Amino acid sequence: MASLGVSQDRIYSVGTCRLCQSERELRRSHVIPEFLYDASYDEKHRLLLVPGTADEKPSLEQKGLRERLFCQECETRLSDYERYARHVMFETDAFPLTDEPKRIVVHGVDYRRFKLFQMSLLWRAGVSSLVMFNKVQLGPHEERIRLALLNDSPGDYFFYPCILLEAPAMPKLLERAITPPIPFRFEGHKAYRFSIGRLFLGFPVSSNTQQVVVPAAVISAAGDLPILKDIDGSFIPLIREMFAQFVKLAEIHKLGDDT
Repeated sequence: MASLGVSQDRIYSVGTCRLCQSERELRRSHVIPEFLYDASYDEKHRLLLVPGTADEKPSLEQKGLRERLFCQECETRLSDYERYARHVMFETDAFPLTDEPKRIVVHGVDYRRFKLFQMSLLWRAGVSSLVMFNKVQLGPHEERIRLALLNDSPGDYFFYPCILLEAPAMPKLLERAITPPIPFRFEGHKAYRFSIGRLFLGFPVSSNTQQVVVPAAVISAAGDLPILKDIDGSFIPLIREMFAQFVKLAEIHKLGDDT
């Protein structure tokens, strides 16, 4: 339980850091890093939040959601992963690329830092208390990922992998829409789908992900990072299911270019 206090005219909160589990002053941490939202903001710096069900209406968000989760040391650790991921994803000219029909492959990526960044996204959503992330229930996987992050240990390619997809074309409104992470079943395994604008992230969550993960769809230990760009004809069934979910939500909420 966090406690509030005042130090030199600023409000701070002392509680248990979710990563190192020490009692320390907690920072206001982004659950999803702000840089992932940048391309989805409109001219008024707003995002369209699309609910995961028909029960609620879409709403506008001004910025990424934050809460007190980590101490400064752990915040710095995660920020290092974020800075590197931003460099890889938004400064791709700095890396050699291979453009294939169904994917772009970024070469020379630091496997450890980028994979730990990906794992941290899933884990932060799992430990968050915010309503937007309440469907991410990791169970025993939460502690396994925490220890991996704490020990800078990304594991093999199939250890809590992330599949990245950049949709090639979407209605303009949907390009600035985000949805709460949504769980679904994939070939008998639990998975979560995140969508932020044209970027989709798929996380199979299982002790046996090697059974369902195609190596060509996830970052390799050699530093080859695929960003998939195919949807309907995808050789990755998980991608088809992720996008079908999003299209269904758009239809439920009657979203389109004229919304």
